[in-house]
Amino acid sequence: MPTPGRVLGIGDVALRALASGREGEVVAVFSRAAYLDLAGDIAVLVLGDVPNGPLHVRLDRLPRLRRGARVRCRSGVVAIEEHRWLTPSAAWRPEPPVDVVSAEPIVSAVVRHRPVLDMGTGSVVDIDGWLVPLLAHGDVAGACARLFGRGAGLTPAGDDVAAGILLVECLSGSADRTSLGLLATRAPTHAISRAFLRAAAEGQCIEPVHTLLRAASAGDEGVATDAVEQLSRVGHTSGLDLAAGVRAALVALAARADSADRTPRDTISIHAHKVP
Repeated sequence: MPTPGRVLGIGDVALRALASGREGEVVAVFSRAAYLDLAGDIAVLVLGDVPNGPLHVRLDRLPRLRRGARVRCRSGVVAIEEHRWLTPSAAWRPEPPVDVVSAEPIVSAVVRHRPVLDMGTGSVVDIDGWLVPLLAHGDVAGACARLFGRGAGLTPAGDDVAAGILLVECLSGSADRTSLGLLATRAPTHAISRAFLRAAAEGQCIEPVHTLLRAASAGDEGVATDAVEQLSRVGHTSGLDLAAGVRAALVALAARADSADRTPRDTISIHAHKVP
């Protein structure tokens, strides 16, 4: 039997899934990550140089796994075929910024990426032209409905943008958390992407996004710039798409604050807006 691996860190959502005692299976395997489905909850095995994240289980080494292999979690031990890991008792949770709304000026200055949401044409969508106005009217549901499942990637680009929006809405208290969670749970996308969306709706995302928000809210453009650089190395464009969603949500929050006729904070109904 191989020497047991070592868990270097585990996210809050992943620990909850692995501590449930449920069985599951490996549903996707890549060179630097393996995705586990435990009765609908997702945990992701990654190498230790991958940033902390709510779904991440960071390992000192990633063994060769096969899709469909059974996963068993018992008494603090995760077993996948002959591989074993001891789960730590403490999980990583992001430290939220003191005032997420104050992060907008610096986030807008350092996040310049524009997502590609149209798989057929590969064209960049003007999210400032349609997404920000939707959010500025409090229509989080309408915005997400037009984003979910759009674009390429393991987590589609539109889902990444939506995750950034859900995260900011949750951290700012601008929308009801239960409603945000329902949006994420009902998203018409695949299970892996929905798991990241649900975590964002709880106020949890990968660590560089939280570093960006904390640094920007503290007025530290240098650290914020470094965080965007780190995000640029996450997936093909997933990290930058997340940042674009964060930026759009913050710009919209600023617009809401400046508007005398803003939508009530608990409204996330769908309004009629023209989108691409």
